[in-house]
Amino acid sequence: MIHFIIKLIVCPTVVYLSDLLFRSVEFSTSGQILLVGWTLSIAAYIADVALLERYGNILQTIIDFVVAISIIMIYQYFLPAAVVTFSGALITALLLAVTEYAAHVWLLQRKKNYTKS
Repeated sequence: MIHFIIKLIVCPTVVYLSDLLFRSVEFSTSGQILLVGWTLSIAAYIADVALLERYGNILQTIIDFVVAISIIMIYQYFLPAAVVTFSGALITALLLAVTEYAAHVWLLQRKKNYTKS
């Protein structure tokens, strides 16, 4: 469960930082940032539970990256005044992929340690 809670914090934080730092990512309200971030969190959590052990860290991180770009690009069409270019979605997804890679390392190590005991 801690895994999901961490994602619920990290994903919106990355989206918020992208909104602050990059002109190519612009959400009009903090609610939009939370909605996109939490959607990314849920998608990443489901993918981790379903696929991480089967495909490993690298492939799972690539899957998370592609899913993140898709979610970010799609949401801009449904959120009023949200403007995200492909390069903005790409940068945001890359930042998310870095956090996902680290989370996967932690999860796999935690599982490895848990199965030893």
